[in-house]
Amino acid sequence: MESSGIYWILIHVMLTDNWFQFTVANAHQVKAIPGRKADELDSQWLARVFSAGLVKPSYILERKIMEPRYLTRLRVSLLESCNIPISWENGKNWTYNKKGNKWLRRMLVQCAMVAIKTRKSQIKQFYLRIRGRRGRRTAIVATARKLLGIIRHLLKTGEEYIDKHYVKKTLKKSRKKNTQTSSGRSNTAT
Repeated sequence: MESSGIYWILIHVMLTDNWFQFTVANAHQVKAIPGRKADELDSQWLARVFSAGLVKPSYILERKIMEPRYLTRLRVSLLESCNIPISWENGKNWTYNKKGNKWLRRMLVQCAMVAIKTRKSQIKQFYLRIRGRRGRRTAIVATARKLLGIIRHLLKTGEEYIDKHYVKKTLKKSRKKNTQTSSGRSNTAT
């Protein structure tokens, strides 16, 4: 079977669920093979080319990876159809590096937009610092890159993320509560 468009995916899933074995051929590779290729004779021609060993099988992702990818792309297309901005690509005059995974970029920008809404966090402080000098859009992209660096470090070291501002705030509250509790106990004891 030739992997042209997205039509092969459903057939691939149905056939593999029923334990059929077959090869999915990369459309670009098949087109590069010299010979007569016409839509009416595709299956016959592909069978001859495959039996001659001229077609290498395409890499097909495992189902546990394919399903979340499909859901992510479906979500993005639904958001785009509702004119909801999903990443920095929708802004005017935005320049950014197009290298890398566009789905990861979109997800990181969405995470950055959520992270900057948290009160008194390191991420928000970073965003505000950049925004003051470079503007909102650049600050969001910089925050997304910062999140990527944090995530990479956490995955590499196995550490847990602890926001210093949040810890200081929590420690102050717990110390304040402990002093109130201890002073309250001493008053009741006397």
